[in-house]
Amino acid sequence: MPPYLLEPVRSVHESASLSKNNIPAFWGQTWWRMLWVDRTLESIIPDAIKRMPRNLVKDRAVRRHEMVADSANGMVVGFARWILPPSHSEGWLEAQIEDVTEEERKEFDALFASADWSHRDDMPGFDDPLDEMMRKYRPKNPHIIKFFDPLRIPDILIYTTQTATMDNTTKKKATRSSLACLPCRSRHIKCDGNKPSCTRCIEAAKKCDYTRSRRGGLDREALAERRKRLAAANSISDQTPSSIQESHNSISEDVSNNYGSLLDAVEEAFIAPALSHTINIEDDGLVDSYYDNFHNFHPFLLPRRYMVKLYRDPNRQSSLAPLIATMRFVGHIYSSQEWDMELKNHLEDCFRETSPTDPVIVQSRLLYSVALFWYDYKTEAVSQIEAATRLAIDLGMFRREFTTAHGAGDPVLEECWRRTWWMLYILEVCYAGTLGTKTFKAVNIEATVDLPCEELEYESGDIPVPKTLQEFDCREFATEEATSFSSFAYLIDAVRCAVLAMSTKPALPVKEDSLRIMQTADSALDGWLLLLPKDRKQIMNKTGEIDELMFQAHLLIHVATVSLHRPLSDLKFNSVESISSCARDPPSNTPTPELVNIHTVRVLRSVEAQVRLLTLPVRKFAHTPFTTCMVSEELATAREQIRMIIGCLKMLGEVWPRIARNVREIQTIAQHVLGLGSKVVVSTGTGNRPDTGEVLALSAGEEQYDIGAFDIVPLESIDDLCGFYNLPSLDFNV
Repeated sequence: MPPYLLEPVRSVHESASLSKNNIPAFWGQTWWRMLWVDRTLESIIPDAIKRMPRNLVKDRAVRRHEMVADSANGMVVGFARWILPPSHSEGWLEAQIEDVTEEERKEFDALFASADWSHRDDMPGFDDPLDEMMRKYRPKNPHIIKFFDPLRIPDILIYTTQTATMDNTTKKKATRSSLACLPCRSRHIKCDGNKPSCTRCIEAAKKCDYTRSRRGGLDREALAERRKRLAAANSISDQTPSSIQESHNSISEDVSNNYGSLLDAVEEAFIAPALSHTINIEDDGLVDSYYDNFHNFHPFLLPRRYMVKLYRDPNRQSSLAPLIATMRFVGHIYSSQEWDMELKNHLEDCFRETSPTDPVIVQSRLLYSVALFWYDYKTEAVSQIEAATRLAIDLGMFRREFTTAHGAGDPVLEECWRRTWWMLYILEVCYAGTLGTKTFKAVNIEATVDLPCEELEYESGDIPVPKTLQEFDCREFATEEATSFSSFAYLIDAVRCAVLAMSTKPALPVKEDSLRIMQTADSALDGWLLLLPKDRKQIMNKTGEIDELMFQAHLLIHVATVSLHRPLSDLKFNSVESISSCARDPPSNTPTPELVNIHTVRVLRSVEAQVRLLTLPVRKFAHTPFTTCMVSEELATAREQIRMIIGCLKMLGEVWPRIARNVREIQTIAQHVLGLGSKVVVSTGTGNRPDTGEVLALSAGEEQYDIGAFDIVPLESIDDLCGFYNLPSLDFNV
C-alpha cells in the first residue's frame, strides 16, 4: 500500500480533520499569521472548524474537493479545492460534496456566523490576491488533461484554461524564475534567479547563494527526458476515456506548449523523498544558516566539518537524512523568518522512512521539538521531545557504554552522543519550566555517561579523556589547576541545581519553609556560584565573545533564585501578570516570614544580575530562544534596562512567533507595573486586564519609584515571563 492515499471529500463530516490540516499550513505563511492579532494557532482551529461545513457546501455545483490521507493512520495531511467551469458542473461527481437539506444549511450558516474570524483590517484580506487573480485570468475554452503517473499515485485531473487577457496572435510565452537566492528571500523581494549571482546581489555587491531543491528531484534536461518517457507511456495506455482523449487532442497549441511546464510542477509536487538526490551539505545555504544561527546555543550535533565528513559516507546518508532535513528546516527559519511547510513535510517523511530505533532520530526529534515549540506548536513540540526521550532511554543513551558502542571508534562522534543525552536532559527541564509541568523522564535517570568537553576541543576534534559526573561533584576538593570542567558541564550542573530547587519549593509556602529553603536549595545554588573558577565567572571575554553555555547557566541560576524566594519576599504578585501566557497561579495569602528581608534582597539581586546578563554589549542579540523564559522580574527599578531588554527580545521575536507574543505580554505587564496608565497602547488580545488608570505596585513597602516619561512600549513586570514560580524552583546568583 502506498504511504498516502488521494481521496475525494464527499461529506461535511470531514470538516474537523480538514481544518486541523489546513489551518497549520496557512499559519506557516508569515503574511497569513500576521493577519491575526493576539491569536494562537490553537485558538483559531476551533473557529475554522465552525466555518468549514458551510465552505464545503458552498457552490457545490462547480466545486470539487480532495484530500490526502496517511494510509497508516488515516489522518488528513493534504487538501485541495478545485473550481470547474460551469459547463463542466456535471463532471467529476465523485469529488462533489453530498447535498444537504435546507435546515442543515441554516445550521451551517449559524455555525459559520458564530466563529470568531476577525483579523487585522489594515492588511489585505484572505482572498484578495485570489480574487484579483481570478479576475485577471478569467477562463474560456476549458480543457481537461489526464496524464499517466509513474509513481502510481491515483490519476489527477488538471483543469487548465486559456485566458481572456491573452489572445492567440499576441500571446508570448510567459516566463518566470522558479529560483530565488537566500539574500532576496530573506528580504522578501523578487529575484531574477540568475546564476552564479542574481542582478540584485550584483548591484548590492552581496554574496549570492542559492539553496538546493527542498526535495531534490531532476534537472531540466532529466525532466525533458522523463516527459518523453511519459508521453510514450501515455500513448500506449488504454485507460484514457475517449471523451477526455478527444478533449486532450483539441487543446490549443499554446496550452500544449505549456503542458511540459505544467507537468514539471505536478511531478515536482509528487516526487517522494526516497527519490530525491543526495544534498551536498557542504555547499547548502540552509545547513550553513543552522550552524551560523543556532548550533552555538545548543551544540549537541556534530561540528560542521565533521558532519560534512560523515555525510560523505554513502552508507550513512540514509540514516542522516532526517537530521539533515531538520537542520535545513531550522536554518530556513533563521534565513527567511518563515515556517516552510514543504521542508516540514519532507523532514517528517524522512522520519517515517528511517529506522525508528536509529539514535539519529533522538537528535532529529529533539531539534525539531525546539522549532515547533518556538513557533507555538506546543502540543507537537512536547510530543517530539517525549518521543526523543523515550527512545534515548530505550537505547541506553544515558550509559557510558552507549558512546563506545555507537561511536565507531571516532572520539568526535562519541562526544556527540554524550552531548545529545545531556542536551535532552537540559531541554526537558527548560520545557518543564516554560510550560509549568513537573513531568521528568531524563532527569530521573541515574546517568553514567561522561560530561562534555570544551567547545574549542569539540570543534577542533581534539577530544580529551572525558570527565565524569562523580569528579565534578567532588570538585571542591580539587585545585583549579588540577581539574577543570567545561562550560557544558557547568550548564548541566546549573540545571541539576534548578531541579533541586524545584523539588524543594513547596506548593503553598508557609513561614516554616523560609529557613528550610535557605538551608537546602540555597546551599546548592550558592555552592554552584561560589565554586566557579575565575574564568567561568566572566561571561564575556576580552574580544567581546560570549560563552553562550555559561550565559544560559548563570541566567538559569538566577531564575531559580527568583522563583524560590519571591513567594516569601515582600515583593507581591500583581494580577496583571496573568496576562502572560506563561504565567502560573501565584500562591495566595502567604504569611510573611521572619526572614522576609533576606528573601526580598535575594530576589532583587538575582533580578539585577539577570539584567546585567541580558544587556551585555554585543553587536547582535543572539541567544537561545529559551532566554525568553528566563527573564525574571526587574520590579520597575531600571527603565532604560527594561527598554533595552525589550529591544533585545524583539530581535528574537523576528525569528520565533512565540517570543513575539511573549514580548507583547511583557510590554503590557510593564505598562501597568511602571504606572504608565494609558500613555502606551499595547495590543494583547481580549484577556482580563486591570484598569489602565490604576498604578499597580509589586512591593508592599512605601517606597515609590520615579519612572519619568516613557516614550516607547515598555517591558513586563518583568516577572517570570515563562514561569518557574510554582515549580520546584531554580535559583541563581552571579
